[in-house]
Amino acid sequence: RSVKMLEFNLPSYTFHIKKEKENVYIFDKYRSKYVRATPEEMVRQHFCEYLVQEKHFPKTLLFNECMLHLNNTVKRCDTVVYNTAKEPVMIIEYKAPSVNITQAVFEQIMRYNSTLCVRYLLVSNGKRHFCCRLDYEKLSYEFIDYIPAFPDL
Repeated sequence: RSVKMLEFNLPSYTFHIKKEKENVYIFDKYRSKYVRATPEEMVRQHFCEYLVQEKHFPKTLLFNECMLHLNNTVKRCDTVVYNTAKEPVMIIEYKAPSVNITQAVFEQIMRYNSTLCVRYLLVSNGKRHFCCRLDYEKLSYEFIDYIPAFPDL
């Protein structure tokens, strides 16, 4: 069964949804399985579809729930985007639409980046999206007011 989701500041897409007992699940085509349709997961699915459909990101280079080792612990990045050379180029962190994007969210994604050293950090709650470009040569960063297309990464 397919359902359209319209509550985000993103184009509308159709997803495969199923209900089992009291839980609703959405099919994550990047992990090839149904996952619980939490508000954060709905943001992830919408945003990944946006990147593929509108920004020309190859589906095969988006990895959801990507594990990384950080300070002797295992963490999970919501989404990591790789380039065609299989190098990480973007980390994306999702929050539920009801969650405000704060400095703490950026501190979380920066900790993940201490391991991956990507060029772009992106945070979205489905309604607001913030993208930051990092410059390692100048040891600086800047927030940009757009989400880059895959060829521009």
